[in-house]
Amino acid sequence: SPYDFYQYWRNVDDKDVEKCLGLLTFLPMDEVRRLGALEGSEINEAKKVLAFEVTKLIHGEEEATKAQQAAEALFGGGASAGNIPTTEIAEADLAEEARLIAWMARAGMTKSNGEARKAVQHQELSEKILRFHILANSDSDEDQALKLTVKAAVLHYIEESLPEDSGLEETKAFLKTHKTEIQKTAEAVIEKEGFDYPVSLFLEPWYFPTKVYGDLTFPCGTYEAFRIVIGDGAGKNWWCVLYPSLCFVDAAWGVVPEESKEELRTILDEDTYAALQTEDCSASDTSDSSPKEVRVRFRLIEWLEGLF
Repeated sequence: SPYDFYQYWRNVDDKDVEKCLGLLTFLPMDEVRRLGALEGSEINEAKKVLAFEVTKLIHGEEEATKAQQAAEALFGGGASAGNIPTTEIAEADLAEEARLIAWMARAGMTKSNGEARKAVQHQELSEKILRFHILANSDSDEDQALKLTVKAAVLHYIEESLPEDSGLEETKAFLKTHKTEIQKTAEAVIEKEGFDYPVSLFLEPWYFPTKVYGDLTFPCGTYEAFRIVIGDGAGKNWWCVLYPSLCFVDAAWGVVPEESKEELRTILDEDTYAALQTEDCSASDTSDSSPKEVRVRFRLIEWLEGLF
């Protein structure tokens, strides 16, 4: 739908915004460069422009405006909810079939009951865990090594300072109240290593591709994340699960320790936890990654229309 299409472009990676604006819209290049230079939370304004312009190109200005208003109603509270996609269910039908998963498929929210089940499981997972995400300045050997050194120092500070048995909300509150100390920790490491990169810290929703962590597979989707961006943030990332505290075990290879898995079991529904061990890994990523380069061909418009 136009709304789904709009949301797809609204959630592109920060560092891809300028490239997409330049390739996929007719905005003047001065405006593209201005929007692409926005940082922090301001980059979201550039993403809104990208989403609107590309949706207008494919679905027309009227549908783009409706999608924009629906998104603002859902996430910003600033517009009428009349353009949000809805489905009416008769009371008699609801009495006959009360399972949410079945109605998600019938309403067209998902293609099948299986896909609906995965969506529900991801929703629970995204609400119960907190991810840690650190981006290097670039992919040079020096910047990648610096990223790992900063990561180690920050996680050591958090592990030593965060009260034991802190829950999800306590962990997020700690990160907010200790933001200055964490930033100083990162900056001290960067200076010690001979660099002068700035450091930006965010606690925000962030889209992740499917990722393998030891012998667990975390499905793609939007998760709450504590993010550290070093310099331009144009290099490969490193990630882990900060709550529950899987960042403090080495699961890059092999399996996650049983005691760490037990922490996940205690906060997740049985089916959701089981899905972490059975998720299809064929399209997953076990290493640092950055978005793959998009090759723009002459049939660009056909490709865009085929997305949704």
